[in-house]
Amino acid sequence: MHPRLFTIPGVNLPVNSYGLMIMLGFIAALIVMIRRGKKINVDKDFLVDLGLYAMISGIIGARIAYIINFYHREFQDSMRLIDITDGGLNLLGGIVGWFLPIIYMILKPKKAVQEQPAEPGKPPAKPKLSEADPIFWFLKKLAITLPFCVVFALAFARIVHVLLHYSYYSYRIFAFWQGGIVFYGGLIMALIVSMFYIRKRGYPVLKVVDLVLPTVILGLAFGRAGCLLNGCCWGQESDSAMTITFPKIPADAKSKEELSGSLPYISHLDNHKDFSIENKRSLPVIPIQVYASLAAILNFFILSYIWMKKKRHGEVLAATGIFYGATRFIEEMFRGDNAKVLAGMTFSQNISIAIFALGLLGLFYFRNYGQPVEEAAKPTAE
Repeated sequence: MHPRLFTIPGVNLPVNSYGLMIMLGFIAALIVMIRRGKKINVDKDFLVDLGLYAMISGIIGARIAYIINFYHREFQDSMRLIDITDGGLNLLGGIVGWFLPIIYMILKPKKAVQEQPAEPGKPPAKPKLSEADPIFWFLKKLAITLPFCVVFALAFARIVHVLLHYSYYSYRIFAFWQGGIVFYGGLIMALIVSMFYIRKRGYPVLKVVDLVLPTVILGLAFGRAGCLLNGCCWGQESDSAMTITFPKIPADAKSKEELSGSLPYISHLDNHKDFSIENKRSLPVIPIQVYASLAAILNFFILSYIWMKKKRHGEVLAATGIFYGATRFIEEMFRGDNAKVLAGMTFSQNISIAIFALGLLGLFYFRNYGQPVEEAAKPTAE
């Protein structure tokens, strides 16, 4: 376990292993994506932009899913950032926030009213009252703007208060580079954003999605290696020969509050009565991060083969739901960090079942009614 690889001299900037592996995974996925994109006439610059949008939205979605899943375990202190019931509102920030929507409403240009041509034998149509009367138009816009004024006033009042008293709050909720993301949340968010962007740029959505998804799974293999280095997403305790242990960091810590980085150790300290702070390492656990990384590599090759042999667009999308849904469900059976939340299954297992079922339905649909590869529409020029 090496959560921090090194520190850049001069600027004293730490390089965390998890963040580095995420970046290496993104680069590897992008390289494969661009090379394959040339074969199907997809522009390189478009794929680079798409990759950036997918990565940013994926990190946000993955972090949101992690916060939802582990809120009670890790983020109750961070939620104080948005708890305005503690009286933490700044008057000046509230005033600025209140007037921002009003200023936008005033500066936003009013659409010109186009007169409707009169039908033969009928008088010209009169414009609507809201278009003809400036006072009515202003009052209508003001009524729409006032709810935004309230929201912006509260938000800015809280933001300014937090900035002025930053030392009183925990910002752990934003530290995704230290670990703490759920891949499903990132996959779903990135898929939604990517589809909108692909459509906006004029490319066939399923054609590009099929191209991208195998490379996303390749990036996941790097991410799971980062989990191993970071000490997160650990496995269940086991007495078999194929186990690993995680250290207590720092080794001379006298209390749990002084520990940092070794999440399995802290978990075992919290949940095992016979495990004391005198132990130097955690209990032996299954190296599930290694198995998950190998499973991701295997899925990458399977999906790549399907991509090369597919007859209709969308088959890779459906196959991703089937293969990753199945492997993730099995992986969760050996995870030690995820609690059971519904029907005796973890958060990710419940999603895996839904993804697997959607994949089966999608595969049936795309193979029977999807667009044939040879008839795919070419990208439109920018």
